[in-house]
Amino acid sequence: KEQLAGKAADYLYTRLGADSVIVTLEDATSVRYGNPRGPKLAHEIETQALALKTPISVLNVGRDFLLSKNKEAIGYSSSAYAVPILYQGHTFGVVTIFTQQPLKERTLFIQEFCAQTLRIHLLRKTLEGAHTTAVTDQLTQLYNKAYFQEMLGAELSRASTREEPTTLIMFDLDNFKRYNDTRGHIAGDDLLQRLGKHIKEVLPTGIPCRYGGEEFAILLLRTPQGIGKDSAEHLRASVEKEFVGETTLSVGIITSLTSSLPGITMLKEADKALYEAKDKGKNRVIQYVAVNNSLIINTAKF
Repeated sequence: KEQLAGKAADYLYTRLGADSVIVTLEDATSVRYGNPRGPKLAHEIETQALALKTPISVLNVGRDFLLSKNKEAIGYSSSAYAVPILYQGHTFGVVTIFTQQPLKERTLFIQEFCAQTLRIHLLRKTLEGAHTTAVTDQLTQLYNKAYFQEMLGAELSRASTREEPTTLIMFDLDNFKRYNDTRGHIAGDDLLQRLGKHIKEVLPTGIPCRYGGEEFAILLLRTPQGIGKDSAEHLRASVEKEFVGETTLSVGIITSLTSSLPGITMLKEADKALYEAKDKGKNRVIQYVAVNNSLIINTAKF
C-alpha cells in the first residue's frame, strides 16, 4: 500500500505539475508538495468528497466557503480536486490534488488513474490472500507442513553460511485420541485452534507450523541449545498450566550448532527425540544436539 500510494503521488505530482498531491490508500498516505498549504487544507476537501462519495472540485481555495475558516486558505489562489477511491460501496481511499490552474479536462484522466490504482491494490490483496491461504493451516492459523519444510531448508542454508545455531522443536499433544473420543472432534478442533494461538503468544519469535494432526513444529533461528531447551520447557510448562485437565506436550528438540545438518535430518532427529519423550512418560522435553552434520548427541544422557 505504501509503495503504491507513493508511486501514484509521484506520478500525479510530476504529470500534472501540481502544487501538492495527497494519496491515501486505506491506512497508507503519501504526500508530495512544493507548497505546504495543500496538505494542510486537504482534510476538509477530502472529508466532503468521501461523505458525498463523488469527486469535489474547488476552483479557488482562497475564496471557497468551506475553507474560509482555515487560515491556510487565505490568499491561496490554487484550485483543488479530490477523488474518492470507491469499489462496490466500499471506500478504499482518496486522492487530493492542488494545482495553479483548474484541471478541467484532466479530471476524467485523474478519475481513471484512481480506478487503475484501485485495481492494482485489489489485485495485490487478492494475491496476498491467496498466498496466505496456500501456506497456512486453516484451523490453527500456523504455517502448513509443505511451506514449513521449504522455509526450514532456506533458513538453514542462510544460517550455515554464518555458522549460526538453529533449533527445531517438534511436539504433539499427549492422549489426544482419547480427548477426541471422550469429548468429540469439535472439541478436539477447538483445542488445536486454541493451542495455535497459545504457541504464537508464548514463543512470538519462533516460526510455528502444524506439521500434521496433533503434531507441531517450531523453528527458532540463531538459537543455541541452552536457549532452545529453555524455550521448549517454557512452552511445555505453559501448556500444562493453561490447558490443565485437557492436554500436555511431549517435546523433542534438535539444535544444529552450525546449521550444517540438512533439513530432512533435523526433522527426523527432532521427531526421534519427541518419541523418546513419549516413551519416557510424556509431558517432558528431550533434546539432541548436532555438533556437525554427522555427530548428534542426546543431552539427556549427560
